[in-house]
Amino acid sequence: MIFYSVVLYNKKIDEAITIKNLFECNLDNRKIVVFDNSDKLDFREYNSKYYNEKIYGLLQSSDKNVGLSAAYNRILEKLCREFDIENEKQYVCWLDDDTDISPEFLIKQEKAINENYDIIVPKIIGQDGIVYSPNEAGKII
Repeated sequence: MIFYSVVLYNKKIDEAITIKNLFECNLDNRKIVVFDNSDKLDFREYNSKYYNEKIYGLLQSSDKNVGLSAAYNRILEKLCREFDIENEKQYVCWLDDDTDISPEFLIKQEKAINENYDIIVPKIIGQDGIVYSPNEAGKII
């Protein structure tokens, strides 16, 4: 099982490119958890009423942006409470609302979990063309 964790910031849930990409790729072995970190009330209200059967859970900050690390921790706490992630093969993929992921990446990721990898990481290339991860220290996979 892969839990795709998406943190939104002042964006409607159905307008986030990351969530659109996840919806378009029909993978069976995944759940989407969204943390709305918006500090604007109109986004928070819209997102709190949003429904899609592909969204496993929607969490919201109080009324301010709590930052990525706090948002990720809240999602992880939810997953730890609701799933036996220590004893079952579970993965969490951390994403922002503007992460443009391809169907090819999602399919490769789905295949990789069936090959018993402990950690799966994407190649992160900055807008300047520099590969930030994995870097010259070595490639994972």
